Amino acid sequence: MKIKLQSIFKYKSLIIIILVAGILFKTTNKMVNFLADIGISLGVWGHPAYYMNILDNSLFSDEGLIGGIISAFTGYMPQATWLAVITYILYWSIAGFFFYKTYAD
Repeated sequence: MKIKLQSIFKYKSLIIIILVAGILFKTTNKMVNFLADIGISLGVWGHPAYYMNILDNSLFSDEGLIGGIISAFTGYMPQATWLAVITYILYWSIAGFFFYKTYAD
């Protein structure tokens, strides 16, 4: 049985890119919140970019069953700051470019 190693590495790389994007997104958001708690303001970058009105006891909250699973793998959050969103988009732009360049057929 022959296995194409390139396809294995391609999908492994994609999973790693998704996991790292989620970690970066959550970490950036938590850093902004921490800085705000100790009195350091980031101006507009620290303001919420979006807020999804999801109840805490809902299955889709980041503490719920479905939302928790999605949150663990992708960094999904019902509310995030502008700095986290911009960082997330910038990361996907750079990682997507290199992923495409590496694995484009």
